[in-house]
Amino acid sequence: MNRLPTPTDLSIKRRISACSVPIAVALACLPAAYYLAFTTLMDYDDEGHQLQMLSAVLKGVDLYAGPVRCFYGPVLFLWQSTWAALGMPVSHAGFHWLAIFENLTTATLIGYAVLRVTGRIVIAIIAEIFCLVHLAALIGGPGHAQGLVCLMMVIMVISLITPSPSAARWAGACAAILILCKINSGVFAILELGFVYSVMMRPGPVRSTLLFASTLTGIALPVVLMRPHLALEAPLVISVIGGLAMLGLSVMYMPPGDLRPVRLIVTGVGCSIAVVGLILVVSWLTLGLSPTGPLLNIFAPQRMAPQWFWLPDSTHPMTPILPLATTLLSMILWTAHRRKWLSRPAGIWVLNATRVTLIVIVGIYVLWYFDMRNPESEFFRFWRRLALRPPYGPQVLPMIIGPLSWLLLAPRLHAEPPNRGDDSEATRSASSTPANHDPVAPAPPNQSRQSFDAARVMIVAVTVINALYIYPVSGPHLQVSTLFCVIVAAILLHDTYDSLAAHWPRSKPICSWITATILLMMGWLTASFTATRVTMYDREYPLALKGSGAIRLSEERVAELQWVAYNLRANSSIALGAPGRPSIGIWANLDTPRPSFGNCPWLWFPDSEQEKVIDECDRSQRLLAFINHQDLNGLQGTGFKETPLGHYFIDDLRPVAQYQSFRLLRRPGDAAPRLTWQGVWQSAINESRVDSATPQMLLLRLPALPRQLAGVTIGPLNGTARFDSRDPSRPITFQLNDRPAPDPTAQPISLTASQTIKLLVACDTSGIHPDRDVVRLFDPEGRQFGSVPVIAIKY
Repeated sequence: MNRLPTPTDLSIKRRISACSVPIAVALACLPAAYYLAFTTLMDYDDEGHQLQMLSAVLKGVDLYAGPVRCFYGPVLFLWQSTWAALGMPVSHAGFHWLAIFENLTTATLIGYAVLRVTGRIVIAIIAEIFCLVHLAALIGGPGHAQGLVCLMMVIMVISLITPSPSAARWAGACAAILILCKINSGVFAILELGFVYSVMMRPGPVRSTLLFASTLTGIALPVVLMRPHLALEAPLVISVIGGLAMLGLSVMYMPPGDLRPVRLIVTGVGCSIAVVGLILVVSWLTLGLSPTGPLLNIFAPQRMAPQWFWLPDSTHPMTPILPLATTLLSMILWTAHRRKWLSRPAGIWVLNATRVTLIVIVGIYVLWYFDMRNPESEFFRFWRRLALRPPYGPQVLPMIIGPLSWLLLAPRLHAEPPNRGDDSEATRSASSTPANHDPVAPAPPNQSRQSFDAARVMIVAVTVINALYIYPVSGPHLQVSTLFCVIVAAILLHDTYDSLAAHWPRSKPICSWITATILLMMGWLTASFTATRVTMYDREYPLALKGSGAIRLSEERVAELQWVAYNLRANSSIALGAPGRPSIGIWANLDTPRPSFGNCPWLWFPDSEQEKVIDECDRSQRLLAFINHQDLNGLQGTGFKETPLGHYFIDDLRPVAQYQSFRLLRRPGDAAPRLTWQGVWQSAINESRVDSATPQMLLLRLPALPRQLAGVTIGPLNGTARFDSRDPSRPITFQLNDRPAPDPTAQPISLTASQTIKLLVACDTSGIHPDRDVVRLFDPEGRQFGSVPVIAIKY
């Protein structure tokens, strides 16, 4: 494998050279990221909530001044509004491009960090591609704060590759940004820096106090965080394993550095406070956000999150066994290390076998989780034939890797602890012994022991502490909590290679071939995934709603989203949905009553504010609300149905029509709305299947569109409809035809005004299912421009 020297004082030319390879890999993966981003739209609609908040900020609304306050800090909106000022559209398409940039940049910096720590180009490329695969869920869920959180965590790690007071300033700035982006990530960053600063300091009481305080906080943090649900299995396991991992991290011997503790702490903390103040002032001057609002308000909603968002993952009865087994193995290996057994030939084999096992576990979990989202890829067809399906969900990955992540420090842990009270020059010189004297796994040449420890301790600390990120609900948080497990696996691959090459030189060609094979598999994965997504993009359908850009989804999903958006735009003056889905209001060009700034709008409102929302809805001239049953089923146990708005949706509003999981609702005294963008069978409107014995009349109701309609197909029936624009009230006969394209002699109908088109279907309709089929619309050139749902349920 190619290897670069990695001195801590790399020249600018060397650093540019080290950056070129990760950048080239990211550019090669850009097509895969693009087709993934623009063929995905998450149902939980965090994207719509983020768009709603950013739009409010750009209009001068203070998100921290209302009765329902935003729980994201101003950094997120400064970041997004900066891109908007540079030309990014404030729309779904703009957010998808921003997600592509965030994730490709994060993966590029990960490749650079692994290259600096290991010195091996091939391992850096493997780590970068694996991280891109792992971050695929964040690319598919744009606008979320997790993309910026991952980016800042990686920058914080890179800043500590060369430990110095300057590095402390950069790390402190990153922690300040994380605090004012998402408070839990900021708390985790402070705790992680406590461990790293203790490694960078000279021996003494300040170092010991800082290490003890960060250890005690780390052990108590899981219990304090999850105390509302400690009686349940999943949070109890996370708390116990998290505490044990923190304890293992603290009791291991970490050779100290030679930086002065007072200067280090003052530099890091001072920079954090300065950056916090600067961000608050800039957000106040540019966005109009209250300078004290974020500090006062972003803590309260986070305390409410477990109450509203606790969605426990289904747990297997044997779930606690595997993490507890890895914790026990960690204790055994630690005991063996303290007794110098790992420096013997048998101990080296055990150490390398453990490393390889962890690498395989991480690879299986990452690929299995990615496989769930991409079942059509040729790579994953081969992967499934290997039957390497793990028995547990990916949420246990940090609990497996966390207790054993200290193995990244194994190349340093064989050293004898120096005299703690001796601060002599000899002691400091001994603590800076170069890495290539390690009999277990030599570090890259020309790299000081201090930088080796600081960078790796930071990675270990982030791996252990960020496992708590999946509480109270995993979702996209799962990628953040497990990202550094992938980095740990990449560095362990490097350590295994070095250890085998040092002790068994004949194994070096075998290790090189294995690493090259992994790299080729990653290239095959990327190419296979890109080809699959290109095929998916070509066969799916444009969403064609306001700001959706090039987003393409399945035909059924496009039909239901367009059905709800078009009907709201035609029949309502406000956008009211349960439990949220603000994207539909954006597509319908309607405002939400009393806009909310949480990720699940109405859950954050106190009862008094919910009553005001109901009053505003009652005063509106027109109201057509919608409810999504899948979303409501996902909020079981949150108490939403017992809230005033829950009663309003379920008891006070009356259903109008339903398609897929969406149901439209109206007020009892209102006239029935004139629904559009739907087909209705005139003679069999309430049947699940259409009677094929007699001709059927299909009423096709369409809104005003800048289009011409020249032909249609109905469900599985390909046919031709001869349109006569001179007599639109006359029924149009639908005839079967092998070609879906319209007849060239047909006269197209202009859709510049809303209208109802009557289609007389005289052919066999036994194959049509009105509850899931659509009417496809074609223009005079034979291009499809819409998919109209056929409604089977009407109230």
